[in-house]
Amino acid sequence: MKRPNILFFFPDQWRRDWTGLNPALDIHTPNLERLARMGTTFTDTVSPSPVCAPARACLALGVEYEHCPVKSNSHDLPLDRTTLYRHLREGGYHTMGCGKFDLHKNSYRWGLDGKTDLEAWGFVDGIDNEGKV
Repeated sequence: MKRPNILFFFPDQWRRDWTGLNPALDIHTPNLERLARMGTTFTDTVSPSPVCAPARACLALGVEYEHCPVKSNSHDLPLDRTTLYRHLREGGYHTMGCGKFDLHKNSYRWGLDGKTDLEAWGFVDGIDNEGKV
């Protein structure tokens, strides 16, 4: 059986109701609308944390905030923790990521090529391009 491809968007401060998916607004986002029609959307989700690094770490670990080692943007995700991305990689997926991972926001260690810690988190390749410092 063929496994499905997984494309996961995890943007900060992006409201679903301010895209073309909201019929009450005259906004045109045809590519997002097409992806939504072809895949699965979640319309009633809640973030485990209002702060980005803990929210992303909770998702990566599959835990609620109270069980997450990243309590604020001042904590890095410990590299010895098994992530969802590692499970996918070990299950045969070619896991890649691009953008702001925020899993080591405290240490600012993206590396010149943006690949620092990607393998430990479970990615085969990608680029972590925070770029705020």
